[in-house]
Amino acid sequence: MYKFKSPYDNLVKFITWGTIVILAAALIVLAVAELIPDWFKISMLAFSVILIYLTYAYSPLGYEITPDYLIINRKLKPVMIALDKIREVKIDPQAASLKCLRLFGSGGLFGFFGTFYSGRLKVHKRYITSRKNSVLIVADKNYVISPEKPDLFVQLLQERIKKG
Repeated sequence: MYKFKSPYDNLVKFITWGTIVILAAALIVLAVAELIPDWFKISMLAFSVILIYLTYAYSPLGYEITPDYLIINRKLKPVMIALDKIREVKIDPQAASLKCLRLFGSGGLFGFFGTFYSGRLKVHKRYITSRKNSVLIVADKNYVISPEKPDLFVQLLQERIKKG
């Protein structure tokens, strides 16, 4: 089994910290506002905490190549792609282009992950935290991921696919 980290690039760090700071500032303003009912303040605090937690919990934390699966590790519901379904794997910096439409998922908070649409890949799944490390996986669906060492990742995954 091979494990790879999923490091954040500067854009993901900026969006993540910017979002957290803006939410914190908004919650502080709400807390000191006298005309806003307490139930609303508590609701906004709960919403913010749940939003941050769920986004983090579904974000890609790393990748594992096992004898039978490529696993995209997340706190909730890891994504498992059977190696026998993978037809192609390659480094593809253009696959992580921001010129796409996010259909459902995160657009930078803890990464770019979820379901996206681009003219080249059509509907595809993204689990990326660093656009420069993007790897395209063609399987039952198209996947774009961003392991820490994309060259080594692609080499090891291709070897594992050929063994299968």
